[in-house]
Amino acid sequence: MEDDPESGQTQPSRREFLRNTGGAAAAIVIGTSNPAHLAGNNAESAANAQDADGSTANGTIPIVLRINGKDRQLRVDPRTTLLDCIRETVALTGTKKGCDHGQCGACTVHVNGRRVNSCLSLALMHDGEEVTTIEG
Repeated sequence: MEDDPESGQTQPSRREFLRNTGGAAAAIVIGTSNPAHLAGNNAESAANAQDADGSTANGTIPIVLRINGKDRQLRVDPRTTLLDCIRETVALTGTKKGCDHGQCGACTVHVNGRRVNSCLSLALMHDGEEVTTIEG
């Protein structure tokens, strides 16, 4: 389609078209998003709220692990493996992450005297139990 000088209408260039549609899309997104000053109040009240089981709104759950003879009160995500809890939360890095499939044995710890592949076990499953790592 060519511009018709007699009709008085010209087609916008590609640059003008993209600028106009991009601006309109941005206005729609900004208009429908939650304002930051209102979201802060909701986030603060949600962070202080606790469910009946003791978990907070951000998803962490309090657990107690006796690691190498020392009680540790921790807050972990329910999906956290025992290996990640030991290495990242407690900062005991002697237990290694090898295959992450339970085949290599690098993550082995003792839980109440039994061998456990900590990469295949959730930390919540061992709440209140005695965990002995290579450091212990």
